[in-house]
Amino acid sequence: MTRRGSLAYYFAAITLGSFFLAVTYYVHFLLHGAPRENIGRDFLVTYFFTVMLTLLPMLLCAFLLRRAAVAFRWSAPWP
Repeated sequence: MTRRGSLAYYFAAITLGSFFLAVTYYVHFLLHGAPRENIGRDFLVTYFFTVMLTLLPMLLCAFLLRRAAVAFRWSAPWP
């Protein structure tokens, strides 16, 4: 799992994927009438729970994508 820096890619996928998921989730709530008192704190709580709840599915998806790339002999990210 740590061959050629792939662990760094897994963690980047988790943090960035969870961040953008939390942004869309939180913006959806703001647009539909959620209270706007503690926006920063509420967003950080949303981001924390998004990271904790999506950690294993994102790791599994990244691992399966890496295995598929090896099986199909993809050498570039284009396919």
